[in-house]
Amino acid sequence: MPDTKTIERYSPSLKILHWMMAAMMLTALCTGFLMIRIDGGSLQNSLFDLHRSLGVTILLLAPIRVAVHFLTPRPGPVPGLAPIQQLAANGVHLALYAAFFAQPIVGLIGTQAFGAPILVWSLVEVPVFFQKDEALSKLLLGLHGLGAWVLLVLIGAHIGAALHHHFIRRDGLIRRML
Repeated sequence: MPDTKTIERYSPSLKILHWMMAAMMLTALCTGFLMIRIDGGSLQNSLFDLHRSLGVTILLLAPIRVAVHFLTPRPGPVPGLAPIQQLAANGVHLALYAAFFAQPIVGLIGTQAFGAPILVWSLVEVPVFFQKDEALSKLLLGLHGLGAWVLLVLIGAHIGAALHHHFIRRDGLIRRML
């Protein structure tokens, strides 16, 4: 692999995965917050189906995203970035990568413990790995909801940092992922 300091942009495959997963995660967050706030019916059911399909898709893409991250060259640290800022950036990135796995897994187990089927894109039903367990479902779906708020904070920090680099520092960092 080439020296990361000579790489100016992320690989096309990582860029595609980044933006695709960002769109899916934001859509999953929006559908998740909306589906629990509207009355039951066909719209709510459709939102649950979309939310679950997005979650399973994110979970399936997560190991690919991790592999591409480690197997393709990537730019080095931003020059002039304070060590605490680099530590914060690394922490947010690591937490986002963990969320690619944790949020869908907790949601999947919680949904199965609730007793609801998971039909992915109206094509494939996820096999049942966990039997109905109301207490487990309540716990895990509560954690899933809390995780959504944490994810919002992480995404906000990530976007805020990118905008700070673009508009305040004007260091070209955002172009790495465009």
